[in-house]
Amino acid sequence: MLYAIIDKTKPTSSPTNDPDGALAGMIGYSDASVEHLSTNMGIGITLPAFQRTYVTANAYDLLLQYALDPPKRGGLGLRRVQYNISSANCGSRRFAEKMGCQLEG
Repeated sequence: MLYAIIDKTKPTSSPTNDPDGALAGMIGYSDASVEHLSTNMGIGITLPAFQRTYVTANAYDLLLQYALDPPKRGGLGLRRVQYNISSANCGSRRFAEKMGCQLEG
C-alpha cells in the first residue's frame, strides 16, 4: 500500500496550482502479515526539497499511528511495525533512532 506525502503548508509548484499542497514524496507498507498482525514500513521516498524537514518524520508518524491504532479508532490494529534498513545507510539509521525504533539483530 503506497501513500502520497502532501505538504499542505507549501504551495504546489505544478502548473495546475493544486490548492491541496505540494507533493513531497511517497511512503508505504510492505510485507504485511494478517497472521502476525504486523507490517513493514517499506518504501519511503522524500523529494529533495523536503528532505531534512519535518515532512518525513510526520509522514512516518502518521503511518505508524494508523497501523497501530485499533480499528474502532480508524486504524489497522496491528501489533508490530518493522522498519528495515541497511546498517550502512547512516541517514536512515539516524532517522530510525529519532523515531524511537529499537535495533534488533
